[in-house]
Amino acid sequence: MARLQLLQRLAEHASEKPDAAACSPAAANAGAALSWRQLESAVRFWANQFGAQLDPRQTLVISTPNCPEAVVAFLAALSAGLRVFPMSPELSATEIARNCDQSDAAGAVVSPRARESLASRSHHVWPIEQMLDGIQEIAPLNRPAGDLILQSSGTTGFPRLVLRTGKSLDAVSRQMAEAIGFSPDDRVLAMLPLSHSYGLEHGLLAPIWAGSTVLLGQGLDIGAITRQLAAGATMFPTVPSVIEILSGLPGDDHLMPSLRRIYSAGGPLPPIGLRNVFEALSTSRITALRGH
Repeated sequence: MARLQLLQRLAEHASEKPDAAACSPAAANAGAALSWRQLESAVRFWANQFGAQLDPRQTLVISTPNCPEAVVAFLAALSAGLRVFPMSPELSATEIARNCDQSDAAGAVVSPRARESLASRSHHVWPIEQMLDGIQEIAPLNRPAGDLILQSSGTTGFPRLVLRTGKSLDAVSRQMAEAIGFSPDDRVLAMLPLSHSYGLEHGLLAPIWAGSTVLLGQGLDIGAITRQLAAGATMFPTVPSVIEILSGLPGDDHLMPSLRRIYSAGGPLPPIGLRNVFEALSTSRITALRGH
C-alpha cells in the first residue's frame, strides 16, 4: 500500500533528531514549538482520529491561519488517505459555502472565525485548538496516500478546484528542496498562506522533506518577520511587496545575522527593489533569487 514519501521523511526526522524543533509560531507569545517527535506523534494520532470518522478520499477542509496545529491537521489528513483542502480563513461565508459544495467536504478543521460558516456545511468539525490535545503514541494508520485540493487564482473567472495527487506532492517536495537548497540546518520563515501553492510548497512541503525548522506566521506581520530574521531565520520565501519593505530597513548584519537566501514570486520584483534588497540585506552573505 503506497504511503507518502513525505510522511516517511517525517518519521525519519523524528527518529534521527526527535527533540529538534520541527515547527514553531513566528509571532511572539503565539504558542509552543513542536519537536519532530511531537509532530510525528500528533500526526499519527490525528490520522487515526480522522480515519475513524472519514473514509479514504473524502475531503477534509482546513481553514486556519498558519500555525503548528494546521501543520498537524494537514499531514494527518494526508496520512489518513483524505483529500485535504487548505482554505483561507479570511474567505467570506459565501466563498466558504461554494468551496465546501464544490469539494463535497465531509469534515473540517477550523479556526474560531470560520467555525460558524463551516459547521453547517460539514458532518464533522474539529476546532484547530484540539490538534495538540490528548496526543497519545499510536501506530500509523494503514491507508493509501491522500491527495491535495487547492483553489486556483480565479484570474479568468471564478476560482476552480485543482486536485494534486500524493505522488505529485512527493515530487514537488523533493524538487523544491533540492532546487532551492533547503537543509536540516535551515530555519524557514513561512509567512505565506499554506492555502496557496507557493506558501505550501516552500513554507511546508520542501522544509519537511529537508528536515528544516519551519517558523509559521502571517503575511505582512513585519514585526514578526524582523524578529525572526534577527533571531536566526536562514531562508525566506516571500513576495515582492515584503522585499521592498525590508529593503527600506537598516541593513546592519545584526538585523539578519543568519539569512542566506531570500526569494520572491507572485509578481514582478522591480530592479530597484532587487538592488535595494541586495544592499540592505548584506549581499556578501545572501543569495537572492527572483521567482516567477
